[in-house]
Amino acid sequence: MTKILDLLAANLRHYMSDREYSQHTMGRMSGVVQKSVSRAVNAEKAAQIDSLDGYAYALKLDTWALLAPKYFQDHTDIIDEFAARYAQADPKTRNIMRENMRMATPDFQRPEKHKPAKKVKLK
Repeated sequence: MTKILDLLAANLRHYMSDREYSQHTMGRMSGVVQKSVSRAVNAEKAAQIDSLDGYAYALKLDTWALLAPKYFQDHTDIIDEFAARYAQADPKTRNIMRENMRMATPDFQRPEKHKPAKKVKLK
């Protein structure tokens, strides 16, 4: 599973590159010191909530977008539809929907199937 530090760092790098922001520019526009920007971009240290808000403000994004996998950011219409159906579902269906959503994430790894032991012929 992707660590939140790595996810934030990847999203910051993506959005900063897209806007051609240097770490210095990001620091100036977000109100966060450049050293903290560097630590966040390099996944060295967790960002504080105020820093996340500053980054989001500088990048003109909702704060949640910095912590969401890129796939979900690109498909908000699907997320809205899923949320509406989830809200109307019974508990059993909600469990199925949660499991399907978990399996749809890019970093999902299926558990390895148990392989039966080889049969050995005794002489």
